[in-house]
Amino acid sequence: MFGAALACGGGLRKEADFFTGPHTATIVDIDTTGAMLASVGEDRVVHFWSLPDLAGQRSIPLADFGTAVAFAPDGRRVAVADRTSRVAVWDTTSWTRIDRLDHPAAALAWSGDRLALAVPDANTVAIYDGEQLSFVGMLEGHTAPVVDLAFSPDGAYLATGSADRTARVWEVATGQEKQLYAGHKAGVVSVRFSPDGARLATGSQDKMARVWDVGSGEPLRQLSGHLDWVVGLAFPEEPDLLATADKDGRYRVWSTSDGGSREKVDLEEQTVEDILFLGDTLVLAGREILMQDISKPLAKQAPAPPEARVLDARCSKLLSCGKTLMRSPDPEVADRGLEVVKMAREMDLGGPAICLNTLVALPGTMEGPAPPECAP
Repeated sequence: MFGAALACGGGLRKEADFFTGPHTATIVDIDTTGAMLASVGEDRVVHFWSLPDLAGQRSIPLADFGTAVAFAPDGRRVAVADRTSRVAVWDTTSWTRIDRLDHPAAALAWSGDRLALAVPDANTVAIYDGEQLSFVGMLEGHTAPVVDLAFSPDGAYLATGSADRTARVWEVATGQEKQLYAGHKAGVVSVRFSPDGARLATGSQDKMARVWDVGSGEPLRQLSGHLDWVVGLAFPEEPDLLATADKDGRYRVWSTSDGGSREKVDLEEQTVEDILFLGDTLVLAGREILMQDISKPLAKQAPAPPEARVLDARCSKLLSCGKTLMRSPDPEVADRGLEVVKMAREMDLGGPAICLNTLVALPGTMEGPAPPECAP
């Protein structure tokens, strides 16, 4: 029944009023080719950046705050949700809108076989055909709003996290609940499958992350040490590792085999709302996007200086060495941009960390080439 499906469900994600008040965070996704990153947030724009240089490619205005974004596996389509209770699906080759779904969407997920897209709504998840974008059916069982969604690597299963303190895994083909995972003491705000699909990670408002056996539903690991809600989960290609992040700007990299913490980092004066991996690079999204290589011990890395993160929210972009900053018609913004570029040129911005403020590119403010002072 649900075989080739696009899912649309409801509820309030970690950035919505039910949990945290007004949305202030950035939500990100990377296409499976690793060539493009998309981000949405409070500036009512969805931004597309090329990787790895983080050069801005395109910005699409939204009617309200962006709440979720997800690429199709081939990168040729992207779904974007905002607070107008609509999900727009765009063609990323022609940059034309293909369709619009009239559903509130706090989280999106596109299946591994590109047949399904999930959008949480109320206590349910609605499934849509991923090709035709026609409604297929509903997943029902949660007793509180669905907060986060994730498909298994093969697209056969959909994991959901809910304010009812549980996570569930559903069989996409039938719409039947396969397993329920209970144990958190507060709402489950993040869910992710391991690369092999055998384990499920959950993050909660109880400041804990847990790792479960997908088949049996048995808990494998309880990961403690965070001081705020665990809103971000990401498995890298190395199957034994799991990255977790909390809202207060702390992230950890764990060994799932023994539950030991490999790295612990506190990002001062930062918030985190979403994380994912691009190879060995951990991408953390909050007020800024931070990219951190975890393949080397953090103590041996040369992080970007704190000043590199201090960008006016209206400046367009800071590349790895601050080479290009596009012109803004606002003199105050333009002056600030030149100041940032000159500052960056005088510093050694070596090391794997690149910070990029994403509350940028307000419609109509980033036109024209860079002025001579900003030229590479």
